[in-house]
Parts: sequence; structure tokens; C-alpha cells
Amino acid sequence: MLFKLIVAFSIFAMPFSNALNSQEEFKSDISLLCWNVQLLPDFFRSFSDHLRKKQKYRTPEIIRYLYKSGYDVIVLQEVFDANLKRQLVKGLNMRYPHILLPKKKPFSYKSSNGIMYLSKYPLELVESIIYNSASGVDRHASKGCVLVKLEVNGLDWMIAGTHLQAGDQEMRDDQYIQIQEEIIEPYKVNHIPFI
Repeated sequence: MLFKLIVAFSIFAMPFSNALNSQEEFKSDISLLCWNVQLLPDFFRSFSDHLRKKQKYRTPEIIRYLYKSGYDVIVLQEVFDANLKRQLVKGLNMRYPHILLPKKKPFSYKSSNGIMYLSKYPLELVESIIYNSASGVDRHASKGCVLVKLEVNGLDWMIAGTHLQAGDQEMRDDQYIQIQEEIIEPYKVNHIPFI
């Protein structure tokens, strides 16, 4: 099966403080996968060609691949289907015991943001934002950015997972600005790696 990886986040290099004054002291690293799995709502597939992604058939293969992988942290995008989300949790919680499910704005007709974290290390939700602007079918999701913090071998990491507007660069530019203002600037710390 051909897996298409779509990186939907930017890496922001943050300078390290004098506490890490030599390269030898910085021995912690993580392996991270960011993947748009396109698990769109399967219930509505008969109404739209855009929702026909063979989700039911791909999900067991996705689970098998991720279970065998050696990634420390996985950030999935477009995990919208509730049944397939449950299958991911059931199939991967032994390997990835720390799971953060997609967030939804309370009392909203919109679907969740579709962003799901799976981690071998404990995760702490730091911030979750919903974009101020969206267009097309993306207006029906609570698209945004989710920032988590985790500790690996004594070193804290900040990881921001997102899924940006499809097909509209101007809208994506607005979302980049919102990420900068509401995720990066308030939460960056010089000695903590930020992805």
C-alpha cells in the first residue's frame, strides 16, 4: 500500500540556552511522523465523491503500519470518522498508550479538528486553537492547531500539529499568522525544542 505523507506543520528552530552548553549534553531526540490519513466521515461517502477514500479498508492497514513503526510520536490529520477513530485507539493503544483525540468546539455543528496524537510518552495539552478563517468544505470542520508538551529522556518538547486550509494559499497565510500569534509566540521557550 502506498502511503502518502503530508507534512502539515512547520519546524521552528529555537536557540538553546546556556544550560545546554555543549552538543554532547544534548542527547535526547524523538522520531515523529505527521500523516494526513484522510479518514473522512464514512457515513456521508454516498453523497460526495470527495468523501470516498476507502476509509474502512485503509484503516486496518494504517493501524498495522503504525503498530510496526518505531515512531515515538505520531500526529494524524483528518481523523474525522468516529468509528474509525475508535479503531485507531483500540488497535494502537498498547503501542501508543498516550492518545490525544481530535478536539471539537462545544455546541457546534462543525466536526472536530481531525488532529490526533499518539505517543509513547505522556502528553500534556498546552493549547488548542480554531482558525478564525476557513473556506469551502473546510468551513465544516473545527480546523486549527493543537500544541502539546512531552518529556523524552529528561528533555521537554513542544509539538504543534495542524491541518491547514485546502487549496487557498491566502487562507493558509492567515492561518500561519494565527499559529504564530496564538501558539508560537505565547509558548516558545528558548531551551525547549519546538516543532
